Amino acid sequence: MGVFGMGRGGKARHHAEPGVGCEEISRRWGIAAMLRRIVLALLVALPVGAQDYEKGWAAYKRDDYAAALKEFRPLAEKGNARAQSALGFLYLLGKGVPENYSEAVKWTRKGAMPESW
Repeated sequence: MGVFGMGRGGKARHHAEPGVGCEEISRRWGIAAMLRRIVLALLVALPVGAQDYEKGWAAYKRDDYAAALKEFRPLAEKGNARAQSALGFLYLLGKGVPENYSEAVKWTRKGAMPESW
């Protein structure tokens, strides 16, 4: 194999795998491009959830439990483990919601489950 994909005798080599057609290569590149787009979308979306959690935590620290609940609940329902634990804590203490031990246990368990991470 020569330099820059050139085979012996200066002939261009089109495929890395013998017997793989252009259609298969195009399909593979299409799948790879789609996967790159999905990963990029996830990377862009994840910080938004982290920012909302931080907003909720800031609201909690200034004793604005209604605002904290507003930030934590949607994240908790989407599976954010930190928000689930925080929501359980709000229910445990009755901060911004009526004190409810069964809800506290439910949300705290969801936040502690490995599949939540």
